[in-house]
Amino acid sequence: METSAAAASAGGFFPSFLLLAFGTLVAAVLGVAHRLGLFYQLMHKVDKTSIRHGGESVAAVLRAHGVRFVFTLVGGHISPLLVACEKLGIRVVDTRHEVTAVFAADAVARLTGTVGVAAVTAGPG
Repeated sequence: METSAAAASAGGFFPSFLLLAFGTLVAAVLGVAHRLGLFYQLMHKVDKTSIRHGGESVAAVLRAHGVRFVFTLVGGHISPLLVACEKLGIRVVDTRHEVTAVFAADAVARLTGTVGVAAVTAGPG
């Protein structure tokens, strides 16, 4: 009687082990796909025919609001915005510190009554 119970429990172990191994494999494949950004690429398609980028869109909005100056701490993250601002005639003023850019934008806003803009790059400051 005990041998049949032991055989039944041993027979139930193997399918459980296969299910666990298969689940682990599926989770690993999904994790790798997530890290490679495959899900993001499936969900978000880029319009290859578009001739504009985000910096040009932001610069156009700034120009529409009458912005004449953008105070900045230049960096790679915001270079498309700065190039687009230059193209549209918005003067880009580079500063040496993020706080200085914000103070200058605040001064322009207070003195002219228009929008003051400070654009700084990502970093430790």
